[in-house]
Amino acid sequence: MTNHTARADHLTTRTHDSHTRGRAQCSVTQSRPPSRRGRALPLAPSSFVPLGPRPCAHALGLDWLYNNLKFWRARVDTAKWRYIIFDLDATLGGVSFAPIEFDALDRAMGSYGDTNRHVIIFRKLLENRTYFEYFINRYCDLANTVFSVKNFSESVDKAADRIEYAITRHYERWGAEENDWYEEVEIVKTYVEERPPYAITQLQQFYELGEQATIHMNVYPPRSGKIELNSISLREFPFDGIYFEDVPISVGVTENQGFQFSHWETNRGELNPASTNQTFLPLNGDSLTAVFTGNSTFSALDVFPNPTSSSATVRFVNEKKGRVSVYLNSLDGRTKLELMNRVIQSGSHNLALQLPDVEGIFLLTVNTETSTNSQKLVIVKTK
Repeated sequence: MTNHTARADHLTTRTHDSHTRGRAQCSVTQSRPPSRRGRALPLAPSSFVPLGPRPCAHALGLDWLYNNLKFWRARVDTAKWRYIIFDLDATLGGVSFAPIEFDALDRAMGSYGDTNRHVIIFRKLLENRTYFEYFINRYCDLANTVFSVKNFSESVDKAADRIEYAITRHYERWGAEENDWYEEVEIVKTYVEERPPYAITQLQQFYELGEQATIHMNVYPPRSGKIELNSISLREFPFDGIYFEDVPISVGVTENQGFQFSHWETNRGELNPASTNQTFLPLNGDSLTAVFTGNSTFSALDVFPNPTSSSATVRFVNEKKGRVSVYLNSLDGRTKLELMNRVIQSGSHNLALQLPDVEGIFLLTVNTETSTNSQKLVIVKTK
């Protein structure tokens, strides 16, 4: 929270909690921020920024928008009201009545909330097409990044690692099986892995959106710049994300130091390759690579892990769209095994390859239309 000081004399918080409604909590100082003359200021619509159900519906927050809810603002003239949701026990598979496939968005925004003031505010906002498109894309932006299986799973592991040392003492004090905690962690991780398809499909069905469109984005050379996609700035590539064919997305670029944007390489022929900023309706299979000019230091070919036994990841750069082949060659030249041969887009790529049932030292060769690079790979068989 930029320029927001977390002190009771700088923040005003209002509470909407079925258990504590009407009582002050934590740093709650009063129900409305006073004016300079001590009078309560009205909650003008223009001063309120509602937070849509994007993280709550994705992670299945059953209390949103009806319970365990506060909204707050910093005590400055330009501050906006924002939501806080707390007490999130009924999330991430923590309760049996909220399974992975439960439609939390329909519960939050459907007829159940017809008389709820927060639902009414949000429904009215969605009548504005600009805000509606922002909300849908913001949901997708977060689902493709912050709440992606990879990022969310890593966050769960880090959170568990931080408190694992205390779990034994916790159960010794309160009595229970320590293994219960590890089982609960696995429940959360399973939920994180399996929830995304349900959440994005429920968003699609509730708002009667068009077909889902998986798009691919990259930059070339690696580390030469970033792609600005809707509300997020992409720094890690390649990127694959799901959006909707009837909601336009916006892309732009940010140049890293020493680089200049050159053009887009894309399979969408109607886009202007020289235009930095693009707004268009996505189609399933769209591919965009932002090409920059300048200098960078990167390895033309990386293979890892090395040594390996059954699989390896090959990282390389394809300078232009075209056919790429990957071969495994024995050092004596007697064996040549083709691992991949297909057309791929320009940019940096990480290819996960399954290796054949061989053992020894080989040259793994990546052949593109503009270059050929090889690296030694040691393959060992585990007993």
